[in-house]
Amino acid sequence: SKISSRWLPRSATQRRPLESNTSACGVRNSPCRTPSFPHDLMNFPSGVNLLMRAVAPRLRPSVMAALPGVLRGHHWAASVAVRQGEAGCEVVRVGAPDDRALGFAVDMGTTKLAGYLVDLQTGKTLAMRGRMNPQIAYGEDVMARISYALSHPEGAEQLRTAVVEALNQMAREMCVQVGRSTSDVADAVVAGNTAMHHLFLGLPVRQLGLAP
Repeated sequence: SKISSRWLPRSATQRRPLESNTSACGVRNSPCRTPSFPHDLMNFPSGVNLLMRAVAPRLRPSVMAALPGVLRGHHWAASVAVRQGEAGCEVVRVGAPDDRALGFAVDMGTTKLAGYLVDLQTGKTLAMRGRMNPQIAYGEDVMARISYALSHPEGAEQLRTAVVEALNQMAREMCVQVGRSTSDVADAVVAGNTAMHHLFLGLPVRQLGLAP
């Protein structure tokens, strides 16, 4: 079905440079004639160092598990997604050389949700989707939702589950729209006000409903 632009913020139609802590690139490892997992681990980060200008990148367990099969199945070449932060950088995804890692960005408002699917290698926005925030069923404004979370034993979890399921559905729909899978999403970022962040992450909200 066609998505109405009224569910998206005005900035959605503006072209802006991608600002992301996660980048994607291609990397090639030196061949190894033996099934040497240590060889893969020693040489793979050096290729990432050169391409990403990253120092001693860490590898997630899921990346280490997938790395030998990906390298040997694609002539020692792979695509990687690397997240850079204050503690250094981490390889968060590895795939076939022609795979393009995706990013999922969300503007989580009190009333509306806006989602964007981004190619992390080019910075191009591939798809956009908007919908009402389902938490509105529990309260039309922030204070009403905080009150609901405090007055019902499972209230906070109901609010969190509602928005998480909505975001997962948006991600699935956009991936289908561009012929991709949610497994291709290497990173996600969610922006919202303080109450929305706390409810989304399952953090306590009692202090947010009290006078300073």
